[in-house]
Amino acid sequence: MRICIRLSTYQKIILRQYERLRRDVEEISRKGISWLNMLV
Repeated sequence: MRICIRLSTYQKIILRQYERLRRDVEEISRKGISWLNMLV
């Protein structure tokens, strides 16, 4: 039981980190596209 709980909390942390990372990547790609448009 304890191991399962620990795994679930670990999964939640990973998911949270993944969401943050994905949001950052989306923001960076959006900025990169705008920069490309400015150059063109």
